[in-house]
Amino acid sequence: MPKTTEGPRSGPSAFNFLLVHGLGAHPGRWDFLREFLEKLSSSVYTPSLPQDSLAKQKKLILALAKKLKQESPEKGLIIVGESLGGLLSFNLAAQYPKLFDRVVLLSPAFASKLKFSLTP
Repeated sequence: MPKTTEGPRSGPSAFNFLLVHGLGAHPGRWDFLREFLEKLSSSVYTPSLPQDSLAKQKKLILALAKKLKQESPEKGLIIVGESLGGLLSFNLAAQYPKLFDRVVLLSPAFASKLKFSLTP
């Protein structure tokens, strides 16, 4: 299993956080947020996603989310995804709505049909 950075396993926080990076990024991208959340005694998980397969990424995130729910059923699970991680997070939350208590999407990689020009 790919390396995962974990926060404290106990504390007053009512939530576990699963932070999902985008394509070409790495778990270190979340250091600033992880450190902030850990100061609040939150448990934070930042998996390193394989870059070769969306199916592998989705499978890894789903397995980790299910493990967190099983190990800490009293805590809510918040998934935060950025870019392609946002798209994966949205997809998983839509497929497994009871697994995630909150979903935060930062610039998710949705296809857009908006037509606009960058020239004046």
